[in-house]
Amino acid sequence: MLDPIADASGGNFSLLVEWWMNSSVKFFVALACVSAVAAAPAGAQNDACDVDQNSPQFVARAYFSIQKGIGVLNNKGDPAADARAAVRLLTDPAARDRDKNLPGQTFTLGQAVALLLTGSSAPATGTRADFGFATNPEQPADLFVLADSVFTAAETLAPQCARHIAAWRQSAPWLSAMNQALTALNEGRLDTAEAMARRALILDRNAPYGYVVLGGVARQRLANAPAADKARLLAEARQHLTRALEIAQNDTSYADVVRSSHDELGEVIAASIEDAPAAERANRAREAAEHFKQYAAIAETDLQRADALQKMGEVFEAVKDTASIRAVYRSVASNLTAYGERSIVTAGILASRFGTPAEAAALYNAVLASNPYHRDALRNLSVTLVKLNDFAGLLPITQRLTVLDPNNPEAWVFHAYAYAGMAERATNAALRRAYTDSSTKYDRKAAEMPVKVSFNEFSPGEGEARLRGTIENLGTTPQTYNLIVEMLDRSGNVVATETAQIGPVAAKATGEFTVTGKATGIVAFRYKPLL
Repeated sequence: MLDPIADASGGNFSLLVEWWMNSSVKFFVALACVSAVAAAPAGAQNDACDVDQNSPQFVARAYFSIQKGIGVLNNKGDPAADARAAVRLLTDPAARDRDKNLPGQTFTLGQAVALLLTGSSAPATGTRADFGFATNPEQPADLFVLADSVFTAAETLAPQCARHIAAWRQSAPWLSAMNQALTALNEGRLDTAEAMARRALILDRNAPYGYVVLGGVARQRLANAPAADKARLLAEARQHLTRALEIAQNDTSYADVVRSSHDELGEVIAASIEDAPAAERANRAREAAEHFKQYAAIAETDLQRADALQKMGEVFEAVKDTASIRAVYRSVASNLTAYGERSIVTAGILASRFGTPAEAAALYNAVLASNPYHRDALRNLSVTLVKLNDFAGLLPITQRLTVLDPNNPEAWVFHAYAYAGMAERATNAALRRAYTDSSTKYDRKAAEMPVKVSFNEFSPGEGEARLRGTIENLGTTPQTYNLIVEMLDRSGNVVATETAQIGPVAAKATGEFTVTGKATGIVAFRYKPLL
């Protein structure tokens, strides 16, 4: 029994895997080209798939033609002639012993049709005669539909071979259609994406990817749709993504599909809140938030979990449901060990906006207890301590922040606030003057800073960390900057040092930079001051 066919290049799995978050895609197909005669996959033996492809004689001859065609395909040739010969043998009504071994006939015919769809010159549509069928030769035909019909018949005649037939359904023709659909979706060619996804679904309706693409198509169309079409497109997006989720939930190898489908469904429903009738908005917010909650519960990374928490806050904010927002961040505060630093900082931001400064401060301090150099926690705690009028507590925090982020004017403004606040409370006149002088000094430092450094990404990983940001030239002449970045572990030790050259940057303009530090244990960063 032949293995499913890969195309002559071994099958281009890269687009599918890359597009779908490096998911573990469920395939039984071989990644490399199959040889002329391949053994049945191990699963076939477990499934007792014992279909006879060697009798009657016309089945054996057709089977040999398929083997020959696969050999041609592996040598970069066109297997169409051999595939058509197999189809012709298998559909000849005058063939001897036509009524014998129907499972073998049907299973082999499915392989022949799949071979026609794989790396051959045969078009996908034509007449039955174009594809070698001896019966009803002038009748219009579609190879995808024919393949589905034949495999459906084979599943009925040989149910013990369902797994092996599923592998043929997901062989190179299905994979090619899916890759074309995914590429078209990513490029915004929505009609092509939809057409190819529907092609793939003809061959296999039990894989989630076709529905994911159809949901993505409906979602992109929804973004720019006239009001009259929005309800229909919203329903389509929800229908397809829900179907993808239903399929994926039954197979652990589709875990990434489950995560992403929850996220996509949450975003689609969240985007519809504004246009929904007033009485429906709260229900949609709760439904979207539930998908984000499920996304957070099965998130692979803390970044995903933080993203889900932020989106939950946004949908409840859209309907002014502050009680539900408080429940979101308090669920984090009550179970800190279940969350990473990004998630806890995100919960702190929600507490800052919709709760109390004390709740927010507790969350930021929880991060700093394990990572004293976490820039975002230090920055957000500084804001919170200003709200709490805790200027004595603010000073040591801003001192840490300015060491990490010396060319951020905001950090020095916090420094000025700390001294100004302490000056207001000082009972000793000399001490009050000293604090006031320090506040003036650091306020001037912030105002006169010639260059501003900002960050939009810090992604620490297993063996490296990536930092992305911008440098703004606040001066009057072009400048080139050498930014020296030190990557830190939890104890503040420098474990990697990298330099980024940015520029020349025109006056009042910005330049971008990316720095990657390669070391284990990176959790924070700092950089040398730019004068």
